[in-house]
Amino acid sequence: MPARLFSVYNQNMDNNLIKDITNHIKEYEGFSSLVYECTAGYQTIGYGRNIEQKGITKSEAEFLLHNDLEQSVKEISNIVKDFNDLPDKVKLVLIDMTYNLGLSKLLTFEKMLDAIDAKNWEKAAEELLDSKYARQTKRRARMNASYLIACGYHESD
Repeated sequence: MPARLFSVYNQNMDNNLIKDITNHIKEYEGFSSLVYECTAGYQTIGYGRNIEQKGITKSEAEFLLHNDLEQSVKEISNIVKDFNDLPDKVKLVLIDMTYNLGLSKLLTFEKMLDAIDAKNWEKAAEELLDSKYARQTKRRARMNASYLIACGYHESD
C-alpha cells in the first residue's frame, strides 16, 4: 500500500515506519493471488485480506475491473483480425464476452467470430443468441446481440 494513503490516517507516522509495517505484514501474511482459507477459517486473498468479513470497497472493485478490462482488450485485440477497425459496439461485445467468459471460451464461438470477420452482424447476433452463454446471461446476451444487429443498420446509413 502506498505510504501516502496510509499517512492520511495518521499524520504522526514516519514514512519509514509505514514502510516497515507494510513489509512486516507482507512477510508474515505472504501473498496469494487466489482466494484461500486462512488459519482462522476465513476466505482471504492478497496479503491476508479477509474478504469474507471485510470484502472490498467500490474503488478497489473499480481498480480490479479496469485491470481486467485492460487484459481483455489485449487478449481479444491480438486474436480478432482488424479488431481496431471494427465498429465500437462490436468491440464492446467482444471485450464484454472476453471479460465475462474468458478468451478460451469466447474462441469457441467460431461461427459468431466468422460472421464478425465477414461483417455479417445479423448472423453474428444469431450465433451469439444460439448458445449456453445466452441462456445463462439472458439480458446481457440480448443486449450484446442488439449491438451487433445495430451495426448493420449504421453501415447502410
